[in-house]
Amino acid sequence: MKRIETEINELYFNRIQMGRKIKVPANVSGAPNLIPFWGYPCEEHQVVTQDGYHITLFRIPYSRKSTTTSPSPYPVILWHGLANCSSLFVAGCPESSLAFVLSDAGYDVWLANARGSMYSQTHEWFDLNNRYDAQEYWNYSIDEMAKYDVPSVVDYVLKFSVSPTVSYIGFSQGTAKMIAALSINEELNDKVNHFIALAPAMKPKKIKNQSFTNIMNYFGAELLYWILGSHSFISLAEYLPKISLAVNRFLIRWFVQLVLHWQMEKFGDYDRQLKLYEHLFSTTSVQNFVHWFQIINNESFSTFQSHPERNSIEYPTKNIRTKMSLFCGCNDNISDPEYLRSQLPKHAEFYFVDYEHLVIDNTD
Repeated sequence: MKRIETEINELYFNRIQMGRKIKVPANVSGAPNLIPFWGYPCEEHQVVTQDGYHITLFRIPYSRKSTTTSPSPYPVILWHGLANCSSLFVAGCPESSLAFVLSDAGYDVWLANARGSMYSQTHEWFDLNNRYDAQEYWNYSIDEMAKYDVPSVVDYVLKFSVSPTVSYIGFSQGTAKMIAALSINEELNDKVNHFIALAPAMKPKKIKNQSFTNIMNYFGAELLYWILGSHSFISLAEYLPKISLAVNRFLIRWFVQLVLHWQMEKFGDYDRQLKLYEHLFSTTSVQNFVHWFQIINNESFSTFQSHPERNSIEYPTKNIRTKMSLFCGCNDNISDPEYLRSQLPKHAEFYFVDYEHLVIDNTD
């Protein structure tokens, strides 16, 4: 097997333009449907974390081109970003979607879905239909995902593999939770042989909209809680497609281009962009979103500050021993490579590619 960062460079970024003219399947959505649609095997697994959250994994144990049904001995975990789900890794065509590219290259691919996302919304003892249980369920941030979710998923995947270690590829917040997890969990460093970070996020760049920044600085996180509540953020992501697909596509296009300033040119033509938008967003907690605003305002990759009088603690990221390869987009207006260089250990390797923040994750 080639080194996995070589696979990313040669089989992913070098093929990224191949899928632009290939049609996205109509009326097929979600990872558990898209994977078998393209002829790949798909297994669904449930991981229960120490704090009772159910994390759903979709596994592609071998390639559709494989001559055997035995799982590959090279496991790799793919973890999506903030308010996404695993569908993002299979939303394009097999020739350029990262999960399929890795499967064809000989990897046992595991697609993780973060707690609170559309595929991971159950719990051992919390009932989301109960008002008080729901309040407790959505009470999480990056801290809990780093402490509980990442180690639980790594341990679960290793139980199904002959390999003593696993590779991990994260996108955006999927990189942040692994950075945090590795920094506080010494044992985890021995279980992850290689950490690939796509559009790595520790401390995002300052928001350029000055009016929005001034409002947030004045009111603080309480404004977000007042506007969004304390439960699910982007809960409409699950319901808009059921009401009006056209409205859903319009709102997502407006958000990514006018609010986030992502042009998405590498997604292909307009019609193709609209179809891919359907896979972009999923749910997460408001507290998770607030945590990122705290990180931006404090200019530090630190724990969630539950009360203004309580100090947050900066993650000891220099402690990481795992091999790290970070792929940063030259046109990424969120990821901050200079901050990453200053906070990560010297053995971290940086690669720069000509992409925006989201496009570095989605192949089309």
